[in-house]
Amino acid sequence: MEFSMVFFDRICDEIVVDKVIVDDFEGAYQAVKHLISIGCRRIAHLASHQHLIIAQNRLEGYIKALSDHNVP
Repeated sequence: MEFSMVFFDRICDEIVVDKVIVDDFEGAYQAVKHLISIGCRRIAHLASHQHLIIAQNRLEGYIKALSDHNVP
């Protein structure tokens, strides 16, 4: 039996399959940059499952944007 499979928002290198993914680091970075540009200074990062690479990338983008714009 044949079937098609597409992963989204997760990467499983063990299975050769099409993937729909986004740049989680850049997405978080741009979101925080936008909030800073409209005057926000107390920007929280809420996440779960920190063992997932997507969560780690989003956190890194968040931290980098704050750092690049001198927001503690």
